[in-house]
Amino acid sequence: MASNRIVYQKTIADEIVLTGVGVHNGRPATVRLKPAPPNTGRIFVYKGVEIPATLYHVVDAPYRTAVGCNNVVCASRCGGNQYIHNS
Repeated sequence: MASNRIVYQKTIADEIVLTGVGVHNGRPATVRLKPAPPNTGRIFVYKGVEIPATLYHVVDAPYRTAVGCNNVVCASRCGGNQYIHNS
């Protein structure tokens, strides 16, 4: 059944930088959330590799959900159209 519902997209207005301690490894961590254009979705960026947060990129990771591409794996949780830079 088709829906005539309008789907609104959201993103953040400005870059957000979060710093703290990594949950799984206890090391210092920084995450940068950057605004993205409409229809971008969530894209994780790690060491220059962009990994779209899609089912195609889900990898086996115990006790968490993670996405990966070419031996690079990222895990995080955010909403809207964003570039998520992990370091």
